[in-house]
Amino acid sequence: MAPDSSFVLRRAATLALACNDLSRARDLLSIVLRRNANDREGVTLYLLTDPKRHRVLRWAFIFRYWRKGHLILGTLSWLAMWIIFLVIAIPLAILTHVGGLAIALCFRSFIQSRYKAHRKEVEAHFETFALGQEF
Repeated sequence: MAPDSSFVLRRAATLALACNDLSRARDLLSIVLRRNANDREGVTLYLLTDPKRHRVLRWAFIFRYWRKGHLILGTLSWLAMWIIFLVIAIPLAILTHVGGLAIALCFRSFIQSRYKAHRKEVEAHFETFALGQEF
């Protein structure tokens, strides 16, 4: 209905990313970010399109949509993932005498710090190509 709308382009990019079509999602998000380099959702999605970075976050994003598309198989795989996590996390917490929560928080903070640094790089890059206020 409105192919030039940033909202429509972000939704199309979300679908492309959910289907693991990184190049298509990256192209659509580049258009959005050239118009408005401060588009937070656009930057967030754009970071996930980098094929060499943020694999864990991208996998979680894709898995969420895959799970919704495959109801029974998706639910079973989600349950299996949590069971495997608990089977690994509980013995690890017992062996290291560190709570599993502390291990998970350290892992999450590591991934978030890498993500935030990359986010700043991308925002700075698109600031140079962004349209001026007169547009």
